[in-house]
Amino acid sequence: ISAGQSAQASFFGGNVGIGVATPLTRLQVQMVTGSTTFEIARFTTSDFVNATSGSALKIISGAATGNTYSELQALSAGTTAWNNLIINSGGGRVGIGTTSPATTLDVNGAATFGGAVTINSGTQLSLHESGVLKGRIQTAAGVLYLDAPSGNVILRPGGVAVLTLDTGLAATFAGAVT
Repeated sequence: ISAGQSAQASFFGGNVGIGVATPLTRLQVQMVTGSTTFEIARFTTSDFVNATSGSALKIISGAATGNTYSELQALSAGTTAWNNLIINSGGGRVGIGTTSPATTLDVNGAATFGGAVTINSGTQLSLHESGVLKGRIQTAAGVLYLDAPSGNVILRPGGVAVLTLDTGLAATFAGAVT
């Protein structure tokens, strides 16, 4: 590592700093105040030519200063096209908001999906409240199953209960049945 006119490199106790005089970890990269680019790091394939070919992984900060966000970008065609970002392709688990994921993807907190959620045949979506199973949606052999192990199943299109199936297997319809 060499420090040029616009860069600063430091070595302290085995730590390396770029843009910072006293790095706190093995590698610390600090944005330069007043910077107009917020790209912190770029890792590229050996055939990378900017805006032409090759793949890149970019680490980006939302701004040079202040409380902002961080972003990982997977790009191809010399960073002119989006690419797939793969996490743990060989197995293992991914946790968001947890350090001990119990399933392939374990999200501790609310999640929002801006597109379709697909449940493959023979799999299920389990719904828990405070760690207790409250219901399941399952598909198998072209059939959709709704299951509420400890309560009623209520269908509410438009927020209006039109069908209630209680635990005694009684069905209550609201409105006309045709």
